[in-house]
Amino acid sequence: HKIIVLVAVVLAVAGGQYLFVSGANLVMVQRLQNSNEESLASTLDHFRQIQNASDAVVSHPLVGTGMGSQGDFVGPDNAIITDGAWFILLLEFGIPLTILIVIMLLLALIPITKYVLRPESKNRALAIATLSFHAYILPSNFINSALLGHVSFGLYWVVLGLSLAAANCIPTPRSSPTPVPLAEVWKSAAVR
Repeated sequence: HKIIVLVAVVLAVAGGQYLFVSGANLVMVQRLQNSNEESLASTLDHFRQIQNASDAVVSHPLVGTGMGSQGDFVGPDNAIITDGAWFILLLEFGIPLTILIVIMLLLALIPITKYVLRPESKNRALAIATLSFHAYILPSNFINSALLGHVSFGLYWVVLGLSLAAANCIPTPRSSPTPVPLAEVWKSAAVR
């Protein structure tokens, strides 16, 4: 396994070196190096929007500018910021409600983390993937708002809910959950 990892790292470094030295005309390389005029203009526009968003948060700290007033979907002329989920939340909800949302989100990650750390946990893949995703998405939400898109937002909450359900499925010594037969679940759903 160590040899495979070493070979993969060497190939990745060699490929990256080749792209940055020999692939200067590739669009992806130009985007990463900010040598493309469009990339530079986009980066400067992001900095301008972040500054405008910071000024707007300072002027409306408690209640924000109103729900649905920011983001790409309201049009570039009407929004203060179109990218950056944390700035969008701060602008729409205000500082107190955004802090409450972040605290609730972090509190939801605690049982998932405990589940991963328990030695009796058998199915950790979803929980580890959820925690890894949060390690990426929490910082990247300062410059990206892809999580607020309709499909990704729905998928995000489904995965977080599944991870929480898996994390709470291990019986504790205080309780002995009895499984409910599937037939009874369907009968009670049909009666309603």
